[in-house]
Amino acid sequence: MHWPRKKTFLTLPVTSRPSNKEKTPENPMIAKLFTNYKFSDYKEQVIDLLDRVCTVSVRTVEII
Repeated sequence: MHWPRKKTFLTLPVTSRPSNKEKTPENPMIAKLFTNYKFSDYKEQVIDLLDRVCTVSVRTVEII
């Protein structure tokens, strides 16, 4: 007879969880190469693009 295995869940320490904050690189050379932008600056464009993609997907399914 086998005993049921205990369910174990992977718990990550608080420090390893991804952060939603936008950070600039500490190295000035890397900071020059990679410009940091805010999502809020492009929010409307992203929403418009997602709307277009969804519309095309729905119309494609209707055709098929």
